[in-house]
Amino acid sequence: MGDVLVFAEHVHGKFPKSTLVAFAAGKDIAAKTGGSCHAVVAGASGLEALAAEAAAYGMKTVFQLEHARLEHYVADAYTPALAELVKAKGIETVIATATAIGKDLTPRLAARLGAPLAADISGINADGTVTRAMYAGNVFATIKLEGSRA
Repeated sequence: MGDVLVFAEHVHGKFPKSTLVAFAAGKDIAAKTGGSCHAVVAGASGLEALAAEAAAYGMKTVFQLEHARLEHYVADAYTPALAELVKAKGIETVIATATAIGKDLTPRLAARLGAPLAADISGINADGTVTRAMYAGNVFATIKLEGSRA
């Protein structure tokens, strides 16, 4: 799978627990696939402290996307900015939180990149497949993603 990028969602200058879980998942995928785990923080300005905190959680590189249009989450601003970063850095896998923002952003990003999408995964397997709960958690499916980016 190659390099992994974690979209580091933040609220009022802090990472919620869901972002820390995404960091752990990103590092897990990178370790299983032989890649590196990176993070991206986005906002209007003042991202240095968040970038330093993300680096302290073990991200190899933390990219900072600063622009006035990124002050508040708006899909029409975030999607092209992240897609450009993914393409420029040759990222193979993007991880986001299972929050309202993550669930809004990831399908748009996947569509823009022509990449597969696996939502609400609960496990990452060594063979590159992912595990996902279905039917209210009564059944678990193992999914193999097809495409150059996941």
